[in-house]
Amino acid sequence: MNIIYLFFLAITISAFIFNLILITQSSQSKNEIGIAPIVQFIFIIPILVLSSIIFFFAQNTQIGINSRGLFLFIPFVLELLYFAYTKDLLTIFSKETGGFLIRSYLYSIGLATLVAVIVHWFCG
Repeated sequence: MNIIYLFFLAITISAFIFNLILITQSSQSKNEIGIAPIVQFIFIIPILVLSSIIFFFAQNTQIGINSRGLFLFIPFVLELLYFAYTKDLLTIFSKETGGFLIRSYLYSIGLATLVAVIVHWFCG
């Protein structure tokens, strides 16, 4: 088993944990954002599966052999593409609860991806 799959799993779990921290430390109404971690968990499972499938089919290509660390950005790019496709990305700067939730989803997956890339860079 390739270690990149474990990094994908670590990204999804740490993104969920980072999102819980971001939401609990926010000043938003707890009634409006109470279901947000479950919604992100529902978003993150297909992202984990799609990232693994993309890596599985691309691991024997030239970029898959030489630059495996680039595949760690796939979960972040997939979530960004999802919000761009549903046009929710345009509300990211709104002060409403929806904008806050999209920001928290993107911040958490971005932070989890950054941590995974740094760990992969140091470990090698």
